[in-house]
Amino acid sequence: MHRDALTDIEFLDAFERCEIPNHAFRHIDHLRMCFLYLSLNPFEQAGEKIVSGIQRFAEFHRVPKLYHHTITWFWIYAVDACRKRTHAENFSGFIEQNPNLKNKDYIFEFYSKELLLSEKARQGWVDPELKKEDSPRITQRARSNLLIL
Repeated sequence: MHRDALTDIEFLDAFERCEIPNHAFRHIDHLRMCFLYLSLNPFEQAGEKIVSGIQRFAEFHRVPKLYHHTITWFWIYAVDACRKRTHAENFSGFIEQNPNLKNKDYIFEFYSKELLLSEKARQGWVDPELKKEDSPRITQRARSNLLIL
């Protein structure tokens, strides 16, 4: 069965069991997974599930460099900010109301490629250096959580 035909719960189950092939897990799927975890869990727990899920997925598919801390948390914060603003009941409604998120290069409005592709950004959180005032809001509490995860 194609992942687009899966219900949200079936999709999350398939992701958690690593049943989605690496080549088939695209940016939109990352957004869907992120939206669903954020919708079903408190923020901190959702963040932990997203991070550990991506790391498990990467390990299962033997692509250890797949997990990138800054990119992952940028999208967590972006999806969470848009989710709170739009109050969509499902992922289809959410992504329809937030089409800018479908563009995986959206992150480069906030980060230079040089900074984002650095080992420092891969290993830990790096603040955006471009369009700082428009970046997804990162609270002090959230920053402290980043150090824990």
